[in-house]
Amino acid sequence: MRTPAGGIAVALVALLLGVLAVSQFRSQDVYSRSLQLETPASLTSLIATLADKNSALRDEIFDLRLRVAAAGASVSTGLFSLTEGERQLAQIRVFAAQDAVAGPGISVMLDGPFDEKAMSDLVNELRNAGAEAIAINDRRVGPRSWVRTRTCGRDRPRRKPTGRPLGRSCDRVV
Repeated sequence: MRTPAGGIAVALVALLLGVLAVSQFRSQDVYSRSLQLETPASLTSLIATLADKNSALRDEIFDLRLRVAAAGASVSTGLFSLTEGERQLAQIRVFAAQDAVAGPGISVMLDGPFDEKAMSDLVNELRNAGAEAIAINDRRVGPRSWVRTRTCGRDRPRRKPTGRPLGRSCDRVV
């Protein structure tokens, strides 16, 4: 004699699979309708964007294959491990805000009052967007940097903070 628990389990699995199949079908239908509503110009720009992304990915794959080939050729000499270690150390020093960086960048001007949460959010958004180095008023922001608010006329806190404070003093970033 079969137990009703096995039949219930099979029925629940079948119900779940049915719900998943219906949701997949509907999402494909919505996506295909949204593509049908696009203008030829927007579809052309979409295809161009996808082609550019594919090209960038192919270039990255080619560069990685060259690095793998170079690594395989120079592993036997031991030179690769030293140069690769130096390169990785330089990247870590830049990330830790210990080395200066140069190159193209952006400048963000803040006008008006802001608090430490807004400044922290701005720094996080820049990092998430791919910024390799961030500075506030010519002071590098590293992974252990933090933002604090000081008011005019007050002394600094009695305990010395462990990180490099970046904050505002009388409505300006210090």
